[in-house]
Amino acid sequence: MFYHDYCLSCTKQLFSSQGAVEVTGTFKQMKVKLVEQGFDPGQIQDPLFVLDDREKSYVTMTTEMYNSIISGNIKL
Repeated sequence: MFYHDYCLSCTKQLFSSQGAVEVTGTFKQMKVKLVEQGFDPGQIQDPLFVLDDREKSYVTMTTEMYNSIISGNIKL
């Protein structure tokens, strides 16, 4: 069963990355680098996944998908 069928669209996680998060000495997440990278697959070394409503699953983010999102051809 696809759990996103039961979630409001505003609560769905659109992006997912499977890498380890860098932390400070006090175990706080280092988010500055994540913000700078955004969701550009050219900037991110770990695999990045985006929710595809047609496939009802997460698919690997490609450079073509990224460019389509940035240009407005794919709406999030």
